[in-house]
Amino acid sequence: MRKNIRLTPREEEVMRIMWSMGEAEVRMIIPHLPDPEIPYTTVASIMHNLEKKEFIRKVGKGRGYIYRVAIPEEDYSKLSLNRMVNQFFTGDYKSLVQSFAEESKITADDLREIIQLIEQGNSK
Repeated sequence: MRKNIRLTPREEEVMRIMWSMGEAEVRMIIPHLPDPEIPYTTVASIMHNLEKKEFIRKVGKGRGYIYRVAIPEEDYSKLSLNRMVNQFFTGDYKSLVQSFAEESKITADDLREIIQLIEQGNSK
């Protein structure tokens, strides 16, 4: 996955559905969208864009296609987090955690758990 790829909000919406399903035809996506009145052709265009961005792969199935997830959700989440930290905290993760602490969005227990995870990761 190229690091400069960004998804539109609508593409992210479709990808969340794809990640939960693993694979799907265009018509299978529509009922899961918040606005199920979106035309088939619009969803097909979104799927085509996601394929061009290499987030999904198209596989022939009879006369149609089925799309399969090509990028795990965890990989995209990490990329999005890195992008956000770089954009808002100039790449400083300490500032991110400090911001959460100052806003009372993270508890001391959470911080202890994070420290434990960091120590486990550093010992590998």
